[in-house]
Amino acid sequence: MTMALFTISASAVAQNFWQTATIPGVNKTINALTVDGSGNVYAATNGKGLFRSSDGGTSWLRIDSTRSDPSYDYCVVINGASVWVGTYLGNAWHSTDNGSSWNKVLIDSSAGSIITSFAYLPNGHILASTGANGMFVSADGGTTWDQVQIAGSIGSNLFQIINDEKGFLYVATYGSGIYRSSPENLIWDYTGLAGSRINGFAVNPQGGLFAATDAGVFKDSTVIDSVGTEKVDNVDKTIYDTTVAWRNVQSTLQTSGDTLLHLAFVSSVISTPGGHLLASTVGRGVFHSSNLGVTWDNVNTGIVGSDIRTLALDASGYVYCGSVTGAVYKSTQPEPMQSIGPSQTVTPPAPKAYVLEQNYPNPFNPTTNIPFAMPVAGHASIKIYNTLGEVVATVLDQEMTAGPHTVRWDASFVPSGIYFYRFQSGSFSRSGKLVLLK
Repeated sequence: MTMALFTISASAVAQNFWQTATIPGVNKTINALTVDGSGNVYAATNGKGLFRSSDGGTSWLRIDSTRSDPSYDYCVVINGASVWVGTYLGNAWHSTDNGSSWNKVLIDSSAGSIITSFAYLPNGHILASTGANGMFVSADGGTTWDQVQIAGSIGSNLFQIINDEKGFLYVATYGSGIYRSSPENLIWDYTGLAGSRINGFAVNPQGGLFAATDAGVFKDSTVIDSVGTEKVDNVDKTIYDTTVAWRNVQSTLQTSGDTLLHLAFVSSVISTPGGHLLASTVGRGVFHSSNLGVTWDNVNTGIVGSDIRTLALDASGYVYCGSVTGAVYKSTQPEPMQSIGPSQTVTPPAPKAYVLEQNYPNPFNPTTNIPFAMPVAGHASIKIYNTLGEVVATVLDQEMTAGPHTVRWDASFVPSGIYFYRFQSGSFSRSGKLVLLK
């Protein structure tokens, strides 16, 4: 049995997917929508204030008037009774009474550093990400903050921090990719998508972690454990790898509805407890998937315009979306909250032809991922060649199932330069170019 957010029928379309829940007088971007445990909906706007609705979007109350810097709020994060608001001015505001009163919190003393997200650690510490100066941590409930020293190329432009279902922390960056850390040590490891703007994450209880990017929705996936052999001092070395990789959910799959989601600027993605996904885009409206991203449908009836900035879900299953014009919408029906059970698990269909995609990241140092897809099961090989045509590594040489796959090449043992990778299966053969920069 396949579930959908709604039964997409002529009668459902006629009554619209969305109904207006617009905040009177607001005509600027809705930067964030968040719902607390009591069902209160919070809307952060770009210059028009912070609002709360206690009746599902029917009426709204402005709740930031007592603050010294109202209006320009970027994010709203709820943790129990705590409401945290990050602003464009480098300040944060904390409330423990649903926004009736606020305490100003100085996280980053540098002027103009946007506070983009908050996350709680198991030990009670709080993380805050900024748009210019990296990450900060508080060990005393938000009274004082220390900058987190981050090694490597994670960068300073951070958009969101999230905990996945296994307890790992992920951080979204502007151009530096996605990084993961254990909450115990805050040591961040690169997991992919360098060069992309990562706008946010959704933890799906049935299908792992999804990322909203400027080039579509990506899903984390683990490359196969054994990825063949590599020459080390003229000796074949078996390579094992379980590093997380990211794959565009529609790069090689057939779609229903709008086939260009994988090219869209996806501003946010959310997951329901039942495992459904919704993605908002700038320019293409809202998409919905009931099968873990295998197929997507536009769900825009009732929305004026197509530039959607943010999404939120309440405990009853109603979905909210906010636009760049200040409009807020609420779904006309609740999303079914039951899980996609084992009998409903969706297996992505095999592509209709062999596919070899461009490796990512590229250029890289020292590891890169090579995505490919097979329409039928069979033997597959991927070999790496230098500019002299010599094989320097065998990344894959084994039987593979039909469907999309990703393998990883660790180029630690070869010098910088241009290399070529060749995928072969049956009579199909195709090559791509890699650039290793050390």
